[in-house]
Amino acid sequence: MAGARSLNLAGRRVAAALDAAAPAAPAAQLDARVEALRQLRRQRAARAQRVRRASAVVVVLAACLAATLFVFTRPRDLTFTIDGRGGELGAWVAAPSDAPARFAFSDGSTLELHPSGRARVADVSDNGARVLLEDGTLSARVRHLERTSWTIAAGPFEIHVIGTTFDAAWSTADEALTITMVEGKVEVTGACLDGPRPIQGTEALRLSCRGVAAPIAPSASAPASTAESAAASAQPPLPSASVESPSASSPALASPSWRALAKQGAYSDAFALAEREGAFERAAAGPVSEALELAEVARLAAKADVARRLYLSIRARDPGGDAAALAAFQLGRMSFGAGGAAAESWFSTYLAERPNGPLAASALGRILELQYKGGQGHVKDTARLYLERFPSGAHAALARSILES
Repeated sequence: MAGARSLNLAGRRVAAALDAAAPAAPAAQLDARVEALRQLRRQRAARAQRVRRASAVVVVLAACLAATLFVFTRPRDLTFTIDGRGGELGAWVAAPSDAPARFAFSDGSTLELHPSGRARVADVSDNGARVLLEDGTLSARVRHLERTSWTIAAGPFEIHVIGTTFDAAWSTADEALTITMVEGKVEVTGACLDGPRPIQGTEALRLSCRGVAAPIAPSASAPASTAESAAASAQPPLPSASVESPSASSPALASPSWRALAKQGAYSDAFALAEREGAFERAAAGPVSEALELAEVARLAAKADVARRLYLSIRARDPGGDAAALAAFQLGRMSFGAGGAAAESWFSTYLAERPNGPLAASALGRILELQYKGGQGHVKDTARLYLERFPSGAHAALARSILES
């Protein structure tokens, strides 16, 4: 009996020991598994962080590469020089009376402003430029590249150019634009035109919204094919603007007059012919209108002394008249390059005689330029006056910059 009880007691003790040990084993295993999971999670988080950092570096490098490619491959605006010096957008350029001013653009295009002419480059893009021709003759040679787009603006007209060679002459006196093609094609638009007017080949054309026009004849040295081509491409005048093209049957073909030569922009030849014919000697006693024409020819042919003498005689013969007022403006223009009081006085004379004349904006604008360059104290008063009268005028930007300074 005692042995049985002892055996039973030992069995109960073993069972109790097993019961006590049973919960401990799963708990230890569970803790080990939890710790293993935590370690795995930490490893995965570290690996993900490394991947994110690497991705961020790749994104930054890609952005830097894209920016670099944009900087080095994007189209760049044209640059230009004037007589070898850096050009400035919006700055008026006045060619001297005895030499042209040459514009050279980075795309290989060139513009030559003839003596005494006045123009400025208003804007540039990666495929062209916008040039304002205030007065005189501009010879353009525009390179024909992909998407080339150039505009030459003169008065109410705009010449749209893709790639070609031509001469454009704008006369403030007649408010007339003369275009003489050498090669290629241009298109002219204007407020008084019914629509775009194409000009191509060797055609020559004169446009005026005032209806003042004269035939244009090729020079005596021009090949016969030029006259024939121009005659073949001539079109009837547009109803709202005077348009004249050369005619093969014109008597001027055989012997061009000095007026015809002047209309072509051949001012030196026109001056020489008028001088041989004695036109300048007769001008003092002839019609004032003819004296004014001859004065213009002399001015544009760089014969300043002859032009000045004629302008002064016109003012003496036609006091208070339109010709006298125009002569005052032209005398101011001839003195403008040298600056000083003489030019300002003549422009002021024009404004006094024709305060609302067709050249009033130009006269006041040039006075503003002279005062600005001379550092005159009342330049801001002139700037305010200019903006009041001509808020969209060619010198409006200069006037605003003066008032803001």
